[in-house]
Amino acid sequence: MPFGSVFRHSPLLFILGSSFWNFVGGGVLGFFINIPVINYFEHGTYLTVAHAHAATFGTFGLLALGLCTHILRVVSPEVAWEPGWFQATFWLTNIGLVVMTVASLLPLGFSQLRTVYAEGYDAARSPEFYERPRNKRLLWARSLGDVPMILGATTFALGAIRHLLAARNDAEKLPA
Repeated sequence: MPFGSVFRHSPLLFILGSSFWNFVGGGVLGFFINIPVINYFEHGTYLTVAHAHAATFGTFGLLALGLCTHILRVVSPEVAWEPGWFQATFWLTNIGLVVMTVASLLPLGFSQLRTVYAEGYDAARSPEFYERPRNKRLLWARSLGDVPMILGATTFALGAIRHLLAARNDAEKLPA
């Protein structure tokens, strides 16, 4: 494919992204939190939340978006197909998931794990833990990843509506 040409296989992006997040979220993070010596202490901390977000949305959410994109590609008339909506969705949701996981969930989870080892599980789950200045910042840092995720969902919804309207208009032109 020459540089600058339109990538016509937007659903494939979501499938490839799903494979990546299946490895990272389900594989790496899932393996890490299920090591018995760690799992005993970390179960219910933000390490579990990081694994859950990366594995669930990263794997199954992207698969669902890929399937929806494929369906929209099939029902949309050729002249109406604009892959930019879905490519933007792919990048926004993936950037959001990376930022959410790396800037907030994992650091907060490791902070909780450190607190569990030093002070006990109840201290890591207490309101006082979340009121610490560093942990408050980490909780707010999650919104840095939430914003691209919300923008990605909005972009997908707008693109889907646009393509479904184009498909309906194309169907109305067909003879009865």
